[in-house]
Amino acid sequence: MENVNVWADAFGVWHASVPLSGSRHRDAMRARKLIVDAIAERSGPSFDPSRVRVTRESITGHGTVKYREV
Repeated sequence: MENVNVWADAFGVWHASVPLSGSRHRDAMRARKLIVDAIAERSGPSFDPSRVRVTRESITGHGTVKYREV
């Protein structure tokens, strides 16, 4: 089972944690997809996924990397 997690903090900023793959780009795109999917599930038809950007937040001690929406 993969260690994947998506959540919004108290300020409404979305975060995603994905397993390290060895490719920063692949990790960022996977985290972005998880965040976009979570936002789209809760948004109306005016949601524009092309406006979602992510930035690397931290690498955890258990083999995952965290990204956050900017």
